[in-house]
Amino acid sequence: MADGWGNDGLTAGLRTGDAAHEADLYDAAYLEWLRFGAENDLLEANPEASCKTGVTAAQKTLVKQIAAVLGVGVLLVPMGLFSAVSALAFSAFCLLIIYRCVLLCAGFAARTASPFTGDSAKRRFIWPRYSVLVPVFREPEAIGPLIAALKGLDYPKRQLEIFILLEESDTETLAAIEQLKLRPYFKVIVVPEGEVQTKPRALNFGLKLATGQMIAVYDAEDAMHSTQLKEAVRAFQFAREEVGGKPLACVQAPLIPHNSGESWIAAQFTQEYRVHFGLIVPGLSALRLPVMLGGTSNHFDGLM
Repeated sequence: MADGWGNDGLTAGLRTGDAAHEADLYDAAYLEWLRFGAENDLLEANPEASCKTGVTAAQKTLVKQIAAVLGVGVLLVPMGLFSAVSALAFSAFCLLIIYRCVLLCAGFAARTASPFTGDSAKRRFIWPRYSVLVPVFREPEAIGPLIAALKGLDYPKRQLEIFILLEESDTETLAAIEQLKLRPYFKVIVVPEGEVQTKPRALNFGLKLATGQMIAVYDAEDAMHSTQLKEAVRAFQFAREEVGGKPLACVQAPLIPHNSGESWIAAQFTQEYRVHFGLIVPGLSALRLPVMLGGTSNHFDGLM
């Protein structure tokens, strides 16, 4: 559970895998189209959802107005302002505690036996094509365990493609990958340098090349359970056929740190994750409230 982010003779394009994409990915014009789309598609489709435009005029005006009110308050009624801010902060803190208690109760009530037992578990599924996107930046030491975990995924290999997404400047990680023997369904994608260099840009680049109906996002230090892809497919299928209503758009796998034995702080951090993904997230889902994704081990239905 970690991610990091940044021309030393490394050429952008496809380093291993699907020959159908290889010629295109070494074509400069096609690479530039992919790079531009990875950086600008969201801005063109939904400018309000993109941070590329920076702070808006309305946001700047709001900050100025708040600053003006606080400034006048400090000058005219400092003690009154202090009391009001304290009362507001205390009220917000109390509401947050109540909110989390409600989520904990809802999450506990929603914790039932897995729906994929009995007849559901015995059903034969037609496993859809799955694209797994794994952005990696300057983490050569994580490559060995990562590739081993990805190779261990229990999913039909003919229906699986795994993209290891590297930045063009990351020669260290590429060197570590080249020491390993990758299977044909692995593809090492080198993302060309651009205006920005971020994990979302790398994911956008890989998404343009993905051919799967289902999309999964992992980080370099993830040690995913071997059955996770199949469990995600079952979750989507179960929601469509048995729960009714709107189909799922995303399935979030629980995240549990694997270093809980290192220190007391690490153990508390692990417990916090267990509560969040074991109770808070199920509570949000049960109450049909927005769920903040964990940034990794996310599964998306490409048809949504």
